[in-house]
Amino acid sequence: MKRPVVIHKQLLFLLFFLSVRPGFSQAQKMRDSWYDGQVVLANDSRHHVKLRYNGRLTEGLLQVKENDRIYTLNPDKVTSFSYYDSARDEQRSYISMPIFIEYHQHAKKLFMEVLHEGNSISLLRRTDVLNPKAFVSNRHKDSNKTKKYFKRESLYLLDHSLNRIYNFKSTSYAHQKYRNYSNADKKLLFGMMGHYGDDVKAYASLHKIKVNSVENISRLLDHYHRLADHPAITKNQTKE
Repeated sequence: MKRPVVIHKQLLFLLFFLSVRPGFSQAQKMRDSWYDGQVVLANDSRHHVKLRYNGRLTEGLLQVKENDRIYTLNPDKVTSFSYYDSARDEQRSYISMPIFIEYHQHAKKLFMEVLHEGNSISLLRRTDVLNPKAFVSNRHKDSNKTKKYFKRESLYLLDHSLNRIYNFKSTSYAHQKYRNYSNADKKLLFGMMGHYGDDVKAYASLHKIKVNSVENISRLLDHYHRLADHPAITKNQTKE
């Protein structure tokens, strides 16, 4: 059994350096729950740590704790991290990916959650909280709507062969229980599947699978990878 990797003095220095950065005061806004997890730094070193993550900030805020000291890590210095979310009863994984930000007019690395991981295509999600005033017209300035925050959830498709990421679907919602992805870019999804795209379309039609939820999109990606990873599989063999 491999022994857990400990944080050495060199890493502590790196973490301390990273913690002294703009926005560190946002740490106070994070919830108190800490989780056992693993962080992979940009130099490919792996570290088992206590961590917590706040995805409400644009780039995401990752913190690790060592000897009662809290250190902040930004996406430029982290390749990936994962932890078991006891509140959701699931393992959660995040990677750092460069995304073009229209406001800044340049690419910026952000933490993105891996919802479905495949050998060829992965489904990623980024969630942040937006300023509601940007979405309220002048005639509604005094409306109660300005007091509600808006949460934006964006889905991306990662093409591993090209190491390229595509914006699949973005939606803004306030206190919504259900997220509907009915306007997701189906052409992009099936196009990334190459000559298997038509087979996956037929599979979706046969089983009445709509591209309107993370679960359904993951189900279609599962079928695609079964075909791509095992070319001998026929359409009849993949029927449920």
